[in-house]
This record gives sequence, structure tokens and C-alpha cells, in this order.
Amino acid sequence: MNLLKFCNIIIKDTYKTVPENVHNITAMINSTKNKDRFAAFANGMENFEKMIELLKRYVVIDISELNEKAGKNYETHSK
Repeated sequence: MNLLKFCNIIIKDTYKTVPENVHNITAMINSTKNKDRFAAFANGMENFEKMIELLKRYVVIDISELNEKAGKNYETHSK
């Protein structure tokens, strides 16, 4: 749910003349490499939000186990 909130903050910041949270967002989304990717990201937010709502209703996650796995994955990929 936090990821969804942060993504919405990022998208809202892109429409402001002076972004409040992500100061380099304008440069990032206007680069030729990222422009199409960001547009797909912004356009996909509605589906992402629907998926998060679905997961909230039907999925049970053991957060401690998930955090442990994420930590191991991070350690493996950072080497």
C-alpha cells in the first residue's frame, strides 16, 4: 500500500511547476529514454491500484518472512 502511495506522490509531483517531493522528476521524465516508460507507469496506475485493492482483500503475507527474503535477495544482488 505504501508503494502505491509513493507512486501517486511521484505522479502528482510531475504535474507541479516546482515538484515538492522528487526534485529531479521533471528532468527524469523528459529524458528521451524515460519519457515513454514514465507515461506507461502513469497510465498503469489505475490498474496497479485495482490490483493492490484485490491483494488487500485476499492475500495474507507474512511480513517478517518477506522482509527476511528481501534482505537475502538484496545481499545476493548487491555483491
